[in-house]
Amino acid sequence: MGFANNTLKLNATFGKSVSLLGKLRFISQSGALASSLFDWFETNQIGINQFVTIGNKAVLNECDILDYWFNEELKTESEPIGMYLESISDGKRFIELASKISKNHPMFILKPGKSEQSQNAMRSHTGSIAGEDAVLEAALASCGVIRCHDIEELFNLCGAFSKLTAPKSASVAIVSNAGGPAVITSDAVSEFGLELASFDDKTHKILADNLPRESNILDPIDVLGDALADRYKIAIDTVLSQDSVSSLVVILTPQVMSEIEKTAQTIVELSQKYKKPVVCSFIGGKVSTDANQILTKNNVMAFNYPESAVKTLSLMFKWRKWSNLSVSNLAAASFAIPVDSVDQTINLIRQAKNDNRKTLTAAEITNLLTLWKFETPPAKNVSTIEEATEFTNSVGWPVVLKTATQMLHKTDLGGIEKNIYSHEHLENAFKKIAVLGGVFIQKQITEGVEVIVGTKTDTVFGKVLLFGVGGTFVEFISDKNLLVLPASHEDIENLVKNSKAFKLLNGYRHSDVVNFGKLHELIRKVAVVAEQISEIQEFEVNPVISTANNAWAIDAKVVL
Repeated sequence: MGFANNTLKLNATFGKSVSLLGKLRFISQSGALASSLFDWFETNQIGINQFVTIGNKAVLNECDILDYWFNEELKTESEPIGMYLESISDGKRFIELASKISKNHPMFILKPGKSEQSQNAMRSHTGSIAGEDAVLEAALASCGVIRCHDIEELFNLCGAFSKLTAPKSASVAIVSNAGGPAVITSDAVSEFGLELASFDDKTHKILADNLPRESNILDPIDVLGDALADRYKIAIDTVLSQDSVSSLVVILTPQVMSEIEKTAQTIVELSQKYKKPVVCSFIGGKVSTDANQILTKNNVMAFNYPESAVKTLSLMFKWRKWSNLSVSNLAAASFAIPVDSVDQTINLIRQAKNDNRKTLTAAEITNLLTLWKFETPPAKNVSTIEEATEFTNSVGWPVVLKTATQMLHKTDLGGIEKNIYSHEHLENAFKKIAVLGGVFIQKQITEGVEVIVGTKTDTVFGKVLLFGVGGTFVEFISDKNLLVLPASHEDIENLVKNSKAFKLLNGYRHSDVVNFGKLHELIRKVAVVAEQISEIQEFEVNPVISTANNAWAIDAKVVL
């Protein structure tokens, strides 16, 4: 469709562009969406700086535009950047650019394509859990880009970031002339990760002295249905003066006596006085039209419904939190790559490829784990029950038998037998497993927390790391915590802390706290193997049994 540049009053599109100059920049793969945005911007008095449509990206893609803006045009003042992209051309470059830009300039994106594709039977748990949309979420989170999940969120953020500053904290106040909508909005505040503001005693006294006795002077403040503009002014002026209030939602349901336009003008004056983000929802239709125009023309966002207003504030605060974070320091890993481990691993892989195999056998995986110095329980390939018995006599009970053939989902296919405490059980299990091929015996770790650590290669963003609850329930529980590699020590620590598994690892119900240092080191090893060996499509260690003293790599899968 072309582009529009309002700093030059240039419209090089075949649509009616936006007349008002503003801060917003936008990249779109859809010309039709661009036309809709142009019309919506005009209606809602939202100015643009530049608007670029890139079509099928035959020559220029979103990274080229972002690179140009970052190096040539963006100033220190916040300039929001919106995007509608049906694909991301170069994931690594996109993350690198967005990480730099989003520290000072809000970035938000609508990208369709959430539906799950059919799962390939050869994929590991990591491959099936870390689907393309989950990887996109992790990638955007890693570089501070807000994910819009529908067109409404995209449009609302275009307006909000153009007109308002992002909230400095999660604390939001609500002023309403109706109890029901106020309570509903309070629920939305909790649902979207914000929190109701707390007022000090002085504020409570001012509100109590100036509002009707029946009014609620706690957040949400109810100024009652007969509130005129002066009552709204007292409540809004009082709460916006509070340092504890970072943003405000004003709700008005039109009553016969309501001074709708005058209330709107009052809100405008107070928002300009305090320069805090104020959003409004004058719930209704025709009678609120003129009031909404007053708000819109004066940089106060007007929403049809208060839940949308709260959601928009929460997304803006999400960016604010990101912008306040220190830049991740990709510090050197404590784990040093063992000498010759890369070359020997490549030789293992070359042998598998010569045999036309997509996976490594149990023996090859054991070799790989040894090469990279993972902590593994004693284990051995055995061909007879006598060899299995000899191994058990050496290491003690219990033991585990597994098939030594290439098989990704051993439990589902009957290729593993755990909790073997007797010779009779060992003999029966050996017969069952031997039918599937070779037999692999391993000392069983009886205590600890089972977690999964895995990587997959995403076609857009490259190597991605997964961590979560492991074992046989890994996909059922779906503790989906992803990182786009490379990752710093801090990133890995936060990955573990933010997981469902963390409570189990951190001494759940008086159990031992695991050795987090050993666990973090194992995760780092998995990441390094994935980064160093490009031939590995998926590398998964599941389960990892994390104990008070160690982090044991019990079983692993490698997909080439």
